[in-house]
Amino acid sequence: MDHAADAQRTDLMTITRHALNEQGRHPESRGDFTILLSHIVLGCKFVASAVNKAGLAKLIGLAGETNVQGEEQKKLDVLSNEVFVKALVSSGRTCVLVSEENEAAIFVDAPLRGKYCVCFDPLDGSSNIDCGVSIGTVWLLLLCFSEQSCCLLTASVHRSKAKARPRITYCHLIGVSPFCRSSGST
Repeated sequence: MDHAADAQRTDLMTITRHALNEQGRHPESRGDFTILLSHIVLGCKFVASAVNKAGLAKLIGLAGETNVQGEEQKKLDVLSNEVFVKALVSSGRTCVLVSEENEAAIFVDAPLRGKYCVCFDPLDGSSNIDCGVSIGTVWLLLLCFSEQSCCLLTASVHRSKAKARPRITYCHLIGVSPFCRSSGST
């Protein structure tokens, strides 16, 4: 038996482990990004669990509301959005949340306000949930240098939803815009 090969296959690199390793390489780091990323991962895990048991938990079907794009929201859309908003706000690292499911941006209250703006679709592809194809969460992180920059960014994002892409003003784009897969269940 090749123990070295077994150790290689079981030595998993998670997103949290990677963030912690990278944080250790930057002594000036305060851990804000790592904490925010951990809360995003928590939201992704919850959404994946909800998607996988959607049929049993009666989470399949329409919620009776429409989102910003004019699409009918599914029950899982509403649940996923609530989970992500609560996870992101409770991280204490966000200042503005922009969700596809909300008409207006969510400005985080002062005691929990951080320096990141998070734009996200909590359940991308949810219209395909009944087909059993891949769905998941998409997010974009922006580092805001001031409260005013977050306001300018948010206004720009909302103006652009019907037009082209957003103009990002006074913010630093963080190189994170991943997709968390939550596979479908039928």
